[in-house]
Amino acid sequence: MRIFILFAYFVVCSSLHSQSFNIYSLNSESYPFMSAQFKITDILGNKMIPSTESVNITENGNAVQNISINCPTGTQGLAASLIITVDISASMNLPTFNLKTIDIVKSSLNNLISTFPNSQFECAITTFNDNAFLAQDFSIDKPKLKKAVNSFSPFGGTNYDAGLFNPPIGAIQLAKKAKYKPTIIFITDGLSNLLSADSILINAKILGCTIHIISLGLLTSKELEGLADSTGGTVFNSVTSLREFELILFKLYAESVNGTPCVVKWESTIECEFGKKEVAFEHKQLSNIKEYVSTKIIDKAFNISPVKLEMGFKGLGFACTYFCTTFNRIRGIGTDSFGKRIYQSRFSGYSGNNNPNIIFW
Repeated sequence: MRIFILFAYFVVCSSLHSQSFNIYSLNSESYPFMSAQFKITDILGNKMIPSTESVNITENGNAVQNISINCPTGTQGLAASLIITVDISASMNLPTFNLKTIDIVKSSLNNLISTFPNSQFECAITTFNDNAFLAQDFSIDKPKLKKAVNSFSPFGGTNYDAGLFNPPIGAIQLAKKAKYKPTIIFITDGLSNLLSADSILINAKILGCTIHIISLGLLTSKELEGLADSTGGTVFNSVTSLREFELILFKLYAESVNGTPCVVKWESTIECEFGKKEVAFEHKQLSNIKEYVSTKIIDKAFNISPVKLEMGFKGLGFACTYFCTTFNRIRGIGTDSFGKRIYQSRFSGYSGNNNPNIIFW
């Protein structure tokens, strides 16, 4: 397996990987006021800045309110630390069309290294199979980096934790030494049931580390997809050709040097049903869908017309009716045994001893 933290790479335009609209870090802590980070990029990975009017957001099919967008400009994020971790399990020696998988990786990485800048940048290269190996610590020395790439020699099995997490060579451990914002590109042609996803994600968020996943000839595991999605990274599945692999590296490099992501904020639609919400983001022909669940209790005032509200109560063999002249406010106080929301009412002119609770469903 291989993890790459990548930077500048220039490539000829192709429709293989077109514009993308990536949404991540969906935040519902201040519900109903929501926010998320996003990047819209062109075919070469260059950041596109949309207008507020061009972005449409719906929740469960309902349009949200008060959309605002903030996209940092300038040279923010240009300095970068790239960690390239390469899967060198035995299967990397198998052919992909007319080339061994390992030769596709070597050729593409050598081309990439040739374009690395000479300042505000550093790259480290690691490899892994059942264990992890430091091929080259952080450096801007291109001959040393190419020598490390050319030394790749596949053998052994596949252990995601060895490449991504385990001290001292796991990519996330190296990211702790980075001078600049770290980016990890994880490249693998195998599957592993060894992945400390929660620990990796905690470290990645502390470090501000982006993790990209490139799967060679296979679909990416759900656990690796989750790491990429939660850190603002991108997943590429079933990559099988030298051309495709190089295009992906160019795109990821361009994204890494294009600074910090944009932030979109909006006011959610408050509904009586509390549960999962599907959020759809659209910009022209691009779209992305995310989900969230808000557990926060919302105080909400209700206006009732007419002002007189009749409430009937039935008990053991009798019934009575109360009238209140003004319905002031209800407040969420919890749920009943069936999971229905309970609201505490406040009435004036109520002739009973205690204000009743109301259950909505």
